[in-house]
Amino acid sequence: MKTKLFTKMSFAIFILIFSLISVSAQSDQGRIAGTVTDANGAVVPGATVTVTNEKTGEIRTVTCKDDGTFSVLALKATLYKNIGVR
Repeated sequence: MKTKLFTKMSFAIFILIFSLISVSAQSDQGRIAGTVTDANGAVVPGATVTVTNEKTGEIRTVTCKDDGTFSVLALKATLYKNIGVR
């Protein structure tokens, strides 16, 4: 009887912990990432990438790494426009 109860309690605790981990892993933020290349397909290190939040007008700017990659992190979930590169 004690073994059965212990097994049920252990399983319930496991499910509870798993549920809490799953819930805390979700986020309402996103990111825009990519690689900037020129017309010949060569990467463009140091390029400036700008994105604009369509609702608020907030502008976020990042600089590409040496391999041409960029990542704009922690973006609020909404539409973004005017994704520009310099």
